[in-house]
Amino acid sequence: MKRVVFIFLLLAPLVLSAQSHLSQTLYWARYYLRWHLHPRWTLHYELDNRQFLAPAQGQHQLISHLHLHRSFGARQQWEAWAGVSASVVSRQKPDEPPAPFRPELRPWQALSLQQKAGHFRIGHRLRWEQRFFNVFDERENRFAFRARYALTAQYPLHPHWNLKSGNEIMLQWGEGQARAFDQNRLWGGLEYSIPRSTLSLELLYIWLHQLNAGGTTVYDRGVLRLTVLQGVEGYKN
Repeated sequence: MKRVVFIFLLLAPLVLSAQSHLSQTLYWARYYLRWHLHPRWTLHYELDNRQFLAPAQGQHQLISHLHLHRSFGARQQWEAWAGVSASVVSRQKPDEPPAPFRPELRPWQALSLQQKAGHFRIGHRLRWEQRFFNVFDERENRFAFRARYALTAQYPLHPHWNLKSGNEIMLQWGEGQARAFDQNRLWGGLEYSIPRSTLSLELLYIWLHQLNAGGTTVYDRGVLRLTVLQGVEGYKN
């Protein structure tokens, strides 16, 4: 099991090759709220602002997610998720002018499993997304279905520090989609839990290999993501 996990995390992106690449550097600033409504029910909210840093600066995307989780199993290691995302992409290249206001609305569902392998905590997540693009423009709206599988690993370095890594592969089908492959994300970093508070800070480096819908452009994106995570207890034991 351990060998399969580490081979997937480290080597899976290497099998994805492309003839041409467009390299970009981005910074993502994210706020993540977990609101515990019940021992088995949790409401999650995310707000993520994504900016280009190189080869030029500029706004890339603003995206938010609202999702409800229900844990089950004897040790609550399984979770079923349902949520909706709203996104506005300004541009895919920092030297392009901002695009017209054409948002995406994205209902989705997911199933996840958390397991322990020695000191490691291994996570599996399968997610299905229904993507409605340009939802306010009857002439140019389109639909795509996307499937995502993520494998994650955490290792406790200290009571307040966690080492994190992961790999996620996304496949997509729909109108205007030239190929099934959408993108691959590989990441690693640290999470620090602030003592005597409900907050933690997470800093990840994400390597993102993405193919545009038409299959004509490949983006190799290096992303530095800073997340402020907050947990709120909404019930009494």
